[in-house]
Amino acid sequence: MNFNSKFGKNFLKFGNFLAMIVSVNLIWIIISLPSIAMLLIMIDSRTLKSFLTGLVLLTIMNSVFLLPATTDVYLTILKLESKKMRGSFFKKTFINYLNLRAKYPFFLLFSLLASGWLFLFMNFKDQVFKSAFLLGVGLILMAVFLAWSLSLSPLVEESWYELIFSAPLKLLGASLILLALIMVNVFLRLSFLLILCSISLAAYLAIKLLWKEDESVY
Repeated sequence: MNFNSKFGKNFLKFGNFLAMIVSVNLIWIIISLPSIAMLLIMIDSRTLKSFLTGLVLLTIMNSVFLLPATTDVYLTILKLESKKMRGSFFKKTFINYLNLRAKYPFFLLFSLLASGWLFLFMNFKDQVFKSAFLLGVGLILMAVFLAWSLSLSPLVEESWYELIFSAPLKLLGASLILLALIMVNVFLRLSFLLILCSISLAAYLAIKLLWKEDESVY
């Protein structure tokens, strides 16, 4: 293939973009694997005691693994996109995750809120109106978490609450994108997409939704 041709350049550009998405997402799945495994075990619990024990362990694991890894994905994609960097970024993504350890109390707070929401949702999932209300609350919590995560970037001048007030619908849209991609994997059993691109692709689409290229974040 001639990479100097228009098709070759576009093919190379897409390949580098794909390498970025996949490499960042693979780090997320590796770090988040303990949380995902515990969630599956907890959902399959047969007794209240085992469910609550699993929920406590899940809360701890999410604060250490899943939530920091998710924040890491959004911050890494934001940084790479702002500099138009493409390629494989395994090491950079993992180092960014380690640097988030100082924010552990905040991740623990979000994890406690998420576990409280999950407990209520599992109890009311068969009641249409209550489950719909809880889904709305969950979406808002997700939007707040994304706003807080993005506000950690030095590229973003606004605080998390300023992001929420300046672009509430866009943040909800970004949360819906993340939720939709996760649900597609769950209901269609496309686990390979969750492993390869779902979270990092959601982060990329969210950043494109929240900021235009002529705005200060770029």
